[in-house]
Parts: sequence; structure tokens; C-alpha cells
Amino acid sequence: MKLGEILLELGWLAPEQLNLVIANRDGPAARLGTQLVEKGLLTTDQVSEALSRQLRLPAALQRHFDKADARVVSLLKPELAARFMAIPLVATRSGITRIVVAMATPQDVQLLDNLSFALGARVEPMVAAELAIARNLKRLCNLEVKPPMTLAPDQRPLYLPRANAQASALAPGVPWPRHSTRPMGVPALGVATILPPPPSATVTLEDVLHRLSVAFNRDQVADIAIDFMLPRFGCGLIFRVRGANAQVWRGYAPAVEAPAIETIAFPLSVPSVFRATQQRRVTFRGAPPPEGAYLHAQIWKYLRSAAPADIVVIPVAIGERVVCMVYAHAPDGSKLPDAQVGELQAVCTGMASALVRMIQLSKEGQATG
Repeated sequence: MKLGEILLELGWLAPEQLNLVIANRDGPAARLGTQLVEKGLLTTDQVSEALSRQLRLPAALQRHFDKADARVVSLLKPELAARFMAIPLVATRSGITRIVVAMATPQDVQLLDNLSFALGARVEPMVAAELAIARNLKRLCNLEVKPPMTLAPDQRPLYLPRANAQASALAPGVPWPRHSTRPMGVPALGVATILPPPPSATVTLEDVLHRLSVAFNRDQVADIAIDFMLPRFGCGLIFRVRGANAQVWRGYAPAVEAPAIETIAFPLSVPSVFRATQQRRVTFRGAPPPEGAYLHAQIWKYLRSAAPADIVVIPVAIGERVVCMVYAHAPDGSKLPDAQVGELQAVCTGMASALVRMIQLSKEGQATG
């Protein structure tokens, strides 16, 4: 849908208002969202929300800019931030470093590649109104930018120079972004050093549920859930259920590299808390049950963790079928806070909804293709 159609559907504009703005647009380069904000008809948050629906990406709202990590913002040189109308907001760590970036044109694949190279990390884009980017560049970077400032495709460099020293200090040895093409002559990078997330990286339940509602692939669903779990739980695992087996899809634990964790797999025919959760399709919360003690001990040994006193295992089901299970225990293995367990259950519900939505969209695409 076009942006104007989405705004009409949301009830944020009347047809006559939209037609008047389009008829009196300041020029072919002037973007509709920018014009609507400048004329006082919409807020930048409303334009960002509408763009989010149009592009099926999370919206970067003013509250996200307000919580931006100054250390992460500074990773992108000011001139590049202005040129690409992009502001790094927060670094997330689930296996390799990823940086959430607010962007005016997140659908631009070449721009994403350039940002990944400049930041030395994978980019997780959020879409924001141009004026929101411009105003926050002024507030966060003391830059005066008048949109539209994004370059035409033939004006952009094929690749950017290495990121500044601050980027290397924050994320040394980050692997080359999976969606990037490494320019000739640029050496490949090594394995990421996993650092604890900064305090501002703690995402709220509201943010996570919104990100899940616009997630566009299954791996992104798992990454969003891990980002939520990282600051709250000492260990977090997401098991993918495939037939009669379970294997870690995403996970983390102190002193254990994510690729090693993702090799954990076992048959669900073996007694365990995971088999019980899959069969009953209900959350398990409490001390690990005696049934399956051997398998549990093997998993905790692999995670280099003492047996926790309190665990939670939550099924994520599509219809009657459990497609994955989410496991967590506290940093010191003690009792889990009830509030955190309740929030994690809400995240798992959001994961299930996101997966169902993706299946429906896939079917719709096949039907119309």
C-alpha cells in the first residue's frame, strides 16, 4: 500500500487533507511524510508508524531516540549519519554483534551494506520519518540536516572505509555481515568477542512485542527473543522442534560461545522436562524434575552451569504443534522473578503470532504468484 493509503486507513488523515498536500507538494523530491509533518497534520511518530506498516519493519519512535546509547550513536561518523540519514541506537548481542539503526530508507540494500561495513556489525534496521532522523541528528550529534539528504544510488560509494577506533573497541573481531559483499582487498574479520550488553540495551516488553509483530523471517523472531532474554536471564535457549528431535536454535550462556551452544541436540523420546513440555503444551516452571535428570545434567555441564534451583520452559505452538521451546534460568541459578517469567511468556505468545503471520503471508504469496 502507498503511504497515503495507510494513513487514510489508520484514520490519521482525511481524504481532502491528503489530496491538498499532494496537490501543493513543494516538488517531486519532497516526501509526503515530511510535508505532512511540516504542515502540522501529523507527528513524526505517526509517519514512522505508517512507514513501519508499509515496509513491515519496526518503527523508531521518539522514545527510542531518547533511550539511544551515546556510545553506540558515536560509532557512525557524523558525516555518514547525515549522508545516509541513519542513527545507530543500541548494540545487541546474540551470537555476533548487531546494531539497531534508525533509518529513513531501510529498504535500500546498498545503504544497509555500507552501514554494516562502517559499523563493523550486522545492522537491524528500524524505519523512521526523515524529520525524526533530522531532528535527532541535531539533538544527538549537533548536525543541521534538511531532508531529503539521502544520495541517489549512483552517488553512493561502493564501500566505506573502516569504522573508527570506537567501533573496534566496542565490537572487536566481528564477522563480516551475512548480507554484505566484502570489497576486494578488504580482509575478512575473525570471530566476535561476546561482551555483556550495555544497560540501555535492555529492551522493554512493549518494544519486543512490536518488533515481533513486524518481523519478516523466522531467524529474526529468534534474535528478537534472545535480545529480550539477554539482560534478564543468566542463560537462555530457544530449541527448534523438528520431528522427534530438539536442537538449540539460538542461545547464550556465560563463558560459552553461541556457535557451540547451537550444537546442543537430543531426541525428545528421552525423558526430560522438554519432552514433558512438548507433549503437554504447557509451561513448566520450578525445580528441575527428577525425570530426565541425566539429560538435564548433560545440558548444564555443556553450558558450564551448576544445576539451577528454578527453571522455566515455555512451548511456542502453532495450532496443536509445538514448533519451539524457550528455556531460561537466573544468573545465579536461584529463583526466577515471577514478573520476568510472565513477560517471557508474553514474548513466546508474540513469537507464535509472528510465525503464524509469516505462514499466512507465505500462503497468500503462493496464491497470488
